Amino acid sequence: MKKKNPPLKEKQPPVIIAVVGRKGGVGKTTTSLNLSGELANRGYQVLLVDLDVQGDATSALTREEYTTSTGQVLLAGSGLLDALVQTKLPTLWLLPTDDDLKPRSKELIAHRPDDFRFALRDVLAAEAGGFDFVVIDCPPSLEDITLIGLCAATHYLAPALPSYFSLKSLNKLAELTTLIQQEPGMNPNLRFIGLFFTDFR
Repeated sequence: MKKKNPPLKEKQPPVIIAVVGRKGGVGKTTTSLNLSGELANRGYQVLLVDLDVQGDATSALTREEYTTSTGQVLLAGSGLLDALVQTKLPTLWLLPTDDDLKPRSKELIAHRPDDFRFALRDVLAAEAGGFDFVVIDCPPSLEDITLIGLCAATHYLAPALPSYFSLKSLNKLAELTTLIQQEPGMNPNLRFIGLFFTDFR
């Protein structure tokens, strides 16, 4: 299949939704995939950023070889559009990841110790103007990579299970997002879309 070019036409800034959760197994990646796919099916130009070191969203959306991954783009601070992989949905694009994301993020922190958290925000601001929505699939933790995702986002969404441990983990997420909103210069406009359950058994 001939690869089309990602959208370049500048629109109003995209809505950037980080799908986050401290606990694994709550359907975070499935939510990211379904949300991205539904938005694309409605005709929006959508970018899914795989920021999860497990790379499950990448595995689900493409079997094609790719030469540049999320970690490389973050470290370089550019090259987003060249790194994108087109999916089977014509308006859904993927920034793929692989197991180099964690070591690349450590390199990023070493190179930009004062502002590493803004690496994705800066790349999206410079190159993602042709998209209507960006969905960020964050890892199941609240460490540095998730911080990078939340500092880039305009909104965040928290899938959960109706269980004690899943709901307990949301307390730490609330503490982190409050810090991001209140710390000067981080992301004061970050907005909470909502919490929803992904399993009702």
